[in-house]
Amino acid sequence: MAFNKTNHWRIWFYLGSLVLAGEAAAGTYKWVDEKGVTHYSDSLPPSYSKNANTQLDKHGNVKKKTERALTDAEIKAKQDEIQRLKEEEIKAKEQKRLDEIMLATYASENEIDLVRDRSLEPYDGKIYLARERIKILQEQLVTQKKQFASYTGTTAAGIAKTPPPKLSKDIAAAGKEMTTLEASIKELENEKTQMVAKYADDKRRFREVKVAGGAGMRVDKGADRGNIPSWIEVNSPLAKDCLVNWQESLGGRAYAVFAEFKRDGQLTELVLETRVRKATGEFVNVKAICPLKSDGTFDMEGIRVKRFRYQQGKEY
Repeated sequence: MAFNKTNHWRIWFYLGSLVLAGEAAAGTYKWVDEKGVTHYSDSLPPSYSKNANTQLDKHGNVKKKTERALTDAEIKAKQDEIQRLKEEEIKAKEQKRLDEIMLATYASENEIDLVRDRSLEPYDGKIYLARERIKILQEQLVTQKKQFASYTGTTAAGIAKTPPPKLSKDIAAAGKEMTTLEASIKELENEKTQMVAKYADDKRRFREVKVAGGAGMRVDKGADRGNIPSWIEVNSPLAKDCLVNWQESLGGRAYAVFAEFKRDGQLTELVLETRVRKATGEFVNVKAICPLKSDGTFDMEGIRVKRFRYQQGKEY
C-alpha cells in the first residue's frame, strides 16, 4: 500500500489513540471494604464511592487520593467545633478588654479591698438602720399588745370591753412594717453577698493577670502556678471554723468576705479577711489568721498566739 500524507496522519493518530487507551487502562483504584480487605480495580464500585480511595498510575504511583466522605454526625461535630472556637475567641477578646479595664482601675489588691469596703458601707448602713427600726417596733408592739389584752371582760355596767380600732390598726401596721423591713434586710444581705463575690472574683483575676503576665493571658499557659495564692469559699467548713475560733477576739459581730491560704516554706496559714461591726455600729476590717498543721488541722496554740497579739495591738 502506498503511503501518502493522509495515510501517514491516520497511522500516527491510531498509534496515539492506542497509547492513550493503554494509559487509561493502566489506571488502578485502591480501596478498602467494610471488612478491612484492600482491593485493586480498574474502576471504583459505586457503593464505595464515598469511602477513602487512592488512584494509582500504571507505575503504581499515587495519582489522586480521596478522603472518606464525612457522615452527617461528623459534619455536625465539625461545625460545632468551629462554632466553639469562634465563641472562645470572642470570650478571649472580651476577657482581655475586661482585664485592661481592671488594670487601669486598680493598682494593687489593697485598692480592690478599699473599693469593695466603700461599696459595702451603704448596705451596712441600711441594714443597721432597718434593724434599729425593728427593735423600736418590737418595743412598741409589746406595749400595744399589753394595752390590747387589757380590753377583756366587761365594764361595771356589764358592757364588753372593746379595744379601740386605732390600737388594732397600729398593731397590724407595726407587724406589716416589721415584715417589710425583714424582707428588705434579707435582700440587702443577698446583694452584699453578690458584691463581695464580685470583688473576690476581681481580686482573683487581678492576681492571675499579674502572674500570667498581662491582660487576656491564661494562668495555665506558661505561668508558674506555684506562685498563685490558693483561695477557698468563705462559706466552706474550714473558713467557718477559723472564724469561730476568732469571733470572741474581734470585738463585735464578724463575717468573712475573703479567704485564702498563705504559704511560707513549710508554714501554711488560712487568712480570713473579715468585716466586724462594733457595738457603736462602726465597721472595721480585721484579718483572722489560723495556722495549719501538716495534716491540715488547725494549730490551736498558733491561733491563740495570733489572737493574743492582735488584742495587744501587735503584728500577728
